[in-house]
Amino acid sequence: MGYSDAISELIDFRKINGASDTVLRNLSSTELYLKRARRTVAKMMRLDLDIETLDARGRWATMEELLEVVTFIYPVTKTL
Repeated sequence: MGYSDAISELIDFRKINGASDTVLRNLSSTELYLKRARRTVAKMMRLDLDIETLDARGRWATMEELLEVVTFIYPVTKTL
């Protein structure tokens, strides 16, 4: 969020101090993307992603499921 605020401040500074039509069009499109990014971040911040909430919703992986994923990524080789 800090980066998007800094970019917004820069855009405001450029608009106040004058810019060509091309630059103003580019700044307008940048502002649009910043608004979308802020909206997305705000939605993500509202999500409940703590363990208790996920477990209550049945969306928490069991140890067996985690073991399947880990052994898929890091295959265990048996040595005798």
